[in-house]
Amino acid sequence: MLVACNGGHFLVAQWLFKVGAADDITTKDSFNLSPMFTACVRGQLRLAQWLFKVGAAEDIRIHDKLNITPFWAAYEGDNHVVVNWLIEVGAVMNPVTNQVNMKLISENDLNLHLSRTE
Repeated sequence: MLVACNGGHFLVAQWLFKVGAADDITTKDSFNLSPMFTACVRGQLRLAQWLFKVGAAEDIRIHDKLNITPFWAAYEGDNHVVVNWLIEVGAVMNPVTNQVNMKLISENDLNLHLSRTE
């Protein structure tokens, strides 16, 4: 499931879910990455929405081993549509630590980001 979501293969993920991999929608790899995280970081809105709907809603709040959330990963990847959706569904937006430094999304920065999608 993780590989299908990482590659943005929506139909494959749905098929895997139907044939018995339903529990895999919340499985994490050794870096604590979930199918939801990889869908968000890759800008796969349709896939992320489907995962959310079929049971991976909590994964919008979970962070990886570097303390990066799906929101932050989508934000850093300029995946504006995914960022907006994550805000709508209540994703964690607080500061996260990455390997380089501590970043805080200011209100102005977030407004600038969101205005790119209008």
